[in-house]
Amino acid sequence: MQCVLFILVIHSRGFASVPIKVAMMPPRKMPSIKDPMAVLNNWPLGAGLFHCCRMASFYTLRHSDSSSFMLRPPPRLSEN
Repeated sequence: MQCVLFILVIHSRGFASVPIKVAMMPPRKMPSIKDPMAVLNNWPLGAGLFHCCRMASFYTLRHSDSSSFMLRPPPRLSEN
């Protein structure tokens, strides 16, 4: 499981860097405080940020105790 998460971290990092670089190229402009709606027109930036968040979550899962992220069923109530 650790190897799979490691591979997912590497792929997510690769998928994150390319759209962010494309978002900074000349036909697109980076969003600023003066024009915050430019974020909606700059979809590569959104895709890159999505993959960065995905990478961070995979990295967190990889370096955490795996038992703490497992969903456990709720305890049964005793019928007395």
